[in-house]
Amino acid sequence: MSPGWRIAVIALQLAAIVVGILLMVTNYSGRLQNDQNTTNELLNDIEEQSTTSDEDSSKPTPRQIYDQVQNGMTPEQVKAIAQRDPDSQTESDIEGLGKTQYWSFNRGSGFVSITFTNGAVSNKSIYE
Repeated sequence: MSPGWRIAVIALQLAAIVVGILLMVTNYSGRLQNDQNTTNELLNDIEEQSTTSDEDSSKPTPRQIYDQVQNGMTPEQVKAIAQRDPDSQTESDIEGLGKTQYWSFNRGSGFVSITFTNGAVSNKSIYE
């Protein structure tokens, strides 16, 4: 092979490598853009949910519920304070302890958790 052909072959190989690198960078950039779009969509969804949950500002906040709920209150009394049903509710029946219910009232990024044992508030906690 003459030196001219060798240079041409090396130039083609280098061009192929450069094109491969450019394709990888372009593909990676596209994936980054897609990831950024997905992240933006998620942030928009979270903002909409937060705005939606805060639209009814007449309902008590988790802090207001926490401050008013006292040990010994019934579920009906807690619902009256919260002015709504709990956002989540679970129940268990533990032998020796009786029936236990766990309620939470959410708003924005905060929530109050209330525990009932045998139909009366036995614990509460707040996360702000």
